Amino acid sequence: MVIRAIFTIGSVWLIFTFYRKILIKYDTHNLYNKHLKQWSFILLLCINPICIANFIKITNLTSASIEQILRLSGYFGCVLCFLFRPKFLNQISLNLYLFDKPEKHLDVDFQISLTSFENLFFNSLYYLNKEAPIELLSKELKVSREVLNDFIIKNYSINFIDLVNKNRTTYFVDLIISGKFKDITIDALAQQAGFGTRQHLYKHFKRFHGGTPSDLLKAVN
Repeated sequence: MVIRAIFTIGSVWLIFTFYRKILIKYDTHNLYNKHLKQWSFILLLCINPICIANFIKITNLTSASIEQILRLSGYFGCVLCFLFRPKFLNQISLNLYLFDKPEKHLDVDFQISLTSFENLFFNSLYYLNKEAPIELLSKELKVSREVLNDFIIKNYSINFIDLVNKNRTTYFVDLIISGKFKDITIDALAQQAGFGTRQHLYKHFKRFHGGTPSDLLKAVN
């Protein structure tokens, strides 16, 4: 009984922790957050009967038949949730961490100011340059390209090329959401976001945002 109680409490804690992290992460970083919230909440409701059944098993509050009905209904609901999950979940990677990752600290050896880097890369929209070479940015920061790439990996957990394409994708999404470019083709918007081709856009859009630009347009409209 003690083991079952610990397992039930631990399961509930895990479920609510991941649900909270989904809400926090995808509330601001993904256009599909509304659908993801709804699906996650329904899944949470389906898991509840299983937790209640475990509680009944521990306390013997009611008959075993009610416990079994609750457990089976919970399992059945979870299976349906996974079978009829939003399609975009098949195309994206949900990188969620149970515990918050420790803050990255800049080593003094790097000799790069975080403020200087952010001003050049983010505030000046360096990533929108068609080439956006790391050599030019490293020259501006007066460090080698190896030191700059190590700095980026240390602080953003991805390399320079991925950081460029991730921010280009975010910029493209912001263009679509703004609604100011309804009459402009995806190819033209891709160029504005720094992508050389439509195929380049689709490749990185799927990786960093999920789905396709067409999915995004449908969601916005």
